[in-house]
Amino acid sequence: MIRMRTLRPAALGAAGITMALLTGCSGSASVSVGDGTPQISGANLSKQVAKELAASTGQPTPRIKCPDPLIGKVGKTTRCTLIGDDQSTVGLTVTVTSVDDSRIHFHVDVDDTATPGPSAGG
Repeated sequence: MIRMRTLRPAALGAAGITMALLTGCSGSASVSVGDGTPQISGANLSKQVAKELAASTGQPTPRIKCPDPLIGKVGKTTRCTLIGDDQSTVGLTVTVTSVDDSRIHFHVDVDDTATPGPSAGG
């Protein structure tokens, strides 16, 4: 069962948007292993997380920024940011749950608190 949480307009800035977010979702991505530990680049991870959040919520694909790669070792984490239309943000923690050959499986946890966009303060 997927649990949903709604971030209210005050939490997301002056644009007054309400965004339904998952308390968590899971996904996976295939990567080329090469000679080292598999990893998902930040750009690819951003796309995969956005795709999983959109599929899980039934909402349009959100804008996600993951500046660092996700290393393919169980328990490894990286941070990403969901960016709203009004530039409000909410943090995401992406954790590797398993690795099968060239496929890294991960879970996404959404932070409890959003940061309002720059226009929210007036």
